[in-house]
Amino acid sequence: MQKKLEIVGFITRNELMRFFALALRIGVCPQHDVLFEKLTARETIILFSLLKGATLTFSEAEAEADELLKIFQLQNRADHVGAELSGGMKRKVSVAIAVCGGSKFILLDEPTSGMGTCRSTIVMPCTSFYALLL
Repeated sequence: MQKKLEIVGFITRNELMRFFALALRIGVCPQHDVLFEKLTARETIILFSLLKGATLTFSEAEAEADELLKIFQLQNRADHVGAELSGGMKRKVSVAIAVCGGSKFILLDEPTSGMGTCRSTIVMPCTSFYALLL
């Protein structure tokens, strides 16, 4: 007798592996920032990039973080810890986290809240992805 493992509606091992492969391609930016207060903006992006597994090496994650910091105009704040960033800067880092690590589809829940007049610097870099703005 063969036993079946059913997780979230996936029955076979191959289907489960396809689910995990898809999940690694999804980036999420929740309504509330998920930054570590003692990590710098750059370290935070590197960490999430490595956790998603799309970058193979630390140096690739560093290069991606530097590129995202440039896109989101945060180069001058790259070495500031989360506690030192303004609300708008924290939102930019949160969106960068969603975008990093090979995300092809991103879910953004109020990505521009607290941003004031610089909203386009958050939303425009995301137009090369499939984005769902909530």
